[in-house]
Amino acid sequence: MIMLALLLWYFLITVMGWVVWPMVYRLLPGLPDRGYAFTRALGLLLTGYVFWLLTSLGLLQNTAGGILFALLIVGGIALWVQRTQREGPRLLEWMRDQRGVVIVVEVLFFLAFAAWAVVRAYNPEIENTEKPMELAFLNGIRSSEVFPPRDPWLAGYAISYYYFGYVLISLLATLTAVPTGVAFNLGIALLFALTCLGAYGLVYNLVRARRSGGSASPALTALLGPLFVAVLGNLEGLAEALYSLNLMLARFWAWLDIPDLNTPVAGPVSWPPTRAGWWWWRASRVIHDRDIAGISIGLQPIDEFPFFSFLLGDMHPHVLVLPFVLLALGLAFNALRQRDPLNLPQVALMTVIFGGLAFLNTWDLPIYFFVLAGALVLRRVGEGGSLDFSRLIRPIGTALLILITGLAAYLPWLISFGSQAGGILPNPFFPTRIQQFFVMFGPFLIILIWFLLNQARQQHFRLDWGSGLLVGIGLLVTLAAIMLLMSAVALRRVPEVPAILVSNVGLLLPGMSAEEIAALVPLATQRVIQHRLTYPITALFLTALLSVTVSILIPRSAPDDEAQGNRLDDSTAFVLWMILTGALLTLGPEFVYLRDNFQQRLNTIFKFYYATWILWGVASAYAAHVIFENSGRIRRAAFAITLVVLLFAGLIYPALAIPNKTGIFNRSALDVPPTLDGLAFVQRRAPADFAAIQWLKQNAEPDAIILEAVGGAYSSYGRVSAMTGLQTVIGWANHERQWRGERYDEFAGGREESVREIYNTNSITRAMDLLHQYNVTYVFVGSLERSPEFATPSGLHKFDQYLSAVYRSEGVAIYRVDQPLVEEAP
Repeated sequence: MIMLALLLWYFLITVMGWVVWPMVYRLLPGLPDRGYAFTRALGLLLTGYVFWLLTSLGLLQNTAGGILFALLIVGGIALWVQRTQREGPRLLEWMRDQRGVVIVVEVLFFLAFAAWAVVRAYNPEIENTEKPMELAFLNGIRSSEVFPPRDPWLAGYAISYYYFGYVLISLLATLTAVPTGVAFNLGIALLFALTCLGAYGLVYNLVRARRSGGSASPALTALLGPLFVAVLGNLEGLAEALYSLNLMLARFWAWLDIPDLNTPVAGPVSWPPTRAGWWWWRASRVIHDRDIAGISIGLQPIDEFPFFSFLLGDMHPHVLVLPFVLLALGLAFNALRQRDPLNLPQVALMTVIFGGLAFLNTWDLPIYFFVLAGALVLRRVGEGGSLDFSRLIRPIGTALLILITGLAAYLPWLISFGSQAGGILPNPFFPTRIQQFFVMFGPFLIILIWFLLNQARQQHFRLDWGSGLLVGIGLLVTLAAIMLLMSAVALRRVPEVPAILVSNVGLLLPGMSAEEIAALVPLATQRVIQHRLTYPITALFLTALLSVTVSILIPRSAPDDEAQGNRLDDSTAFVLWMILTGALLTLGPEFVYLRDNFQQRLNTIFKFYYATWILWGVASAYAAHVIFENSGRIRRAAFAITLVVLLFAGLIYPALAIPNKTGIFNRSALDVPPTLDGLAFVQRRAPADFAAIQWLKQNAEPDAIILEAVGGAYSSYGRVSAMTGLQTVIGWANHERQWRGERYDEFAGGREESVREIYNTNSITRAMDLLHQYNVTYVFVGSLERSPEFATPSGLHKFDQYLSAVYRSEGVAIYRVDQPLVEEAP
């Protein structure tokens, strides 16, 4: 069954790729592979878009037939585009000539898909972290007849989230009739494979498009793309190994200050790391913020990277979007390279792709739109040989057109989406320490610095150091000024800010009055400025990186007849723009961050660093190829040794983390055989609850509302609604608050208290009033509901007295609210 499901998904996603391949071949003439590596991701996204749009408009229903109809529409559009766009060689002739890259793409996809399916089979459980939430979304979408889909964790409302990625996974599950527990893990494996494929295709096109050739085969050297983007880990794995072997002094670990590695080694030397807990989790928390008093803050920045995400196995939007941001980068590079202006079908395609980024993971739209806009501008700069602002009106206008129409294409979702974003806040207290930044991006930084220095040496005749320095220093001063201005305004207008400022510099004493706190503000401000000046290295380093990149990227002014000889090749220009974008993304949180429910910079670091990993990973793969090809024998040997060392350092993490998390090489530690069914563990641990949930899934009406225990997030609470897709009164309340922002109280205020009251009150009249208020159909009483921490036996006993049990087995009961045992409840 599991192998059949794997093959069905492989076959289906391949068919979707072949359906759009004739169109892709015609619309991406600027890519040497004509977009072949992106076809599977594009076929899935276009099918999902047509299906979602028509279902949202009421023209289709959420069924396998509706999905197939959407796929037929996409196929028809692809054939129409192929017939109307006749430029270039014939498709089959091209495939025969380029069979080498076609074979590598096919083998890479199959191996990556199968390999990660094996990894998931050894660790398939949909539990812990946010997996139950993602399971709820998948089941909620699959059980909804139309869109927007019902929110399983808030009865009466639709999902308020960027849920498009879950639609894409759910349509594959529906077409292959795969249970959601299996589809969840197949989806993670598919996303890993598509990410590898997208990174490979992008690097291959960058390398092949260079004007100067080389001896290395682009089809093989492009494998550095998926290695850097999807497989490499940050240097926390190396730090973990050094710590476990006790190879560094205690003061080194105190200086590095990564949580749980910042104390002297306790116990004997061990290898591999055997300390208790999820040691591999620390790789996503290497940026450690302390206040000026040296106290570690509660909510630390998140610094995930793709391999960590795939290992963790959460199907979160930042993972769901990965193949499609690489697709967007491919489209942006095609826009930079192709000879003719973008035509209407190309603009329409980019509209759907870039608009889709907002629906997949809203944070990514401005980031990759910036890359697209830059690519269009670079094309005009390349044509003119210099930065002439009069030439920028058309590319900026084209980019804005794609942005506006892209958002309009997803209007049915956009008008119902409520964001928790609430503006920009200053970051006066927490500069990132350079050693931790290096642990996060070390391998990329070394390669990119080497690449920039090589480019500066080779392009010295055209460098504009003055412009680069002006841009870098100007940006640094602007960000610092914004931070100081926002801090000053907050001190005057927000009453609690002076106390926050004073407490963060270690001056707040118990019992201080507001006047005493205000009197300490000048001293506190002085300490903040001294603190920022003590840790300037990361900001200065990123400013220098920006300045050098801009100096290489923007040429000196030149007459038109010299313009062609004064331009970078398209690939290098695009890679420099990606380096610059990553530097901007990592410099920004040094001074400001986006406000959300957490009121800290953890999410800004998370989303910006994650995008930077992708941009710098692709750039580093290209840079490695260019350095190797353009260096003499000695430099080439030196770089080859450096690259091997960097790869070894970055691969320590996946090499140690996979067996530690999955037990894949320790069969004696496995108490169950490998499986892709992520819900099999529920059947083992709570068979009575599982059987009752299956009964609900098979017998309850699709629009039924269930009542189940309510509790904290990242737990088993909400498991009935998550596993069935049926709506419950309230699931993880703090997540609903994040998704709905300031309107949470309007939608869900008081629901948690009501659920607890229904289960605990001895008054059936009060319970029935609340049940009717929330239109509850079934009351679920299982292991969580019977726990002493949640409900009293007397409160549960009333259901047996007054409601009809439509299911009862092994201590689990399901009651039908509209079938009372007595007409009038006392």
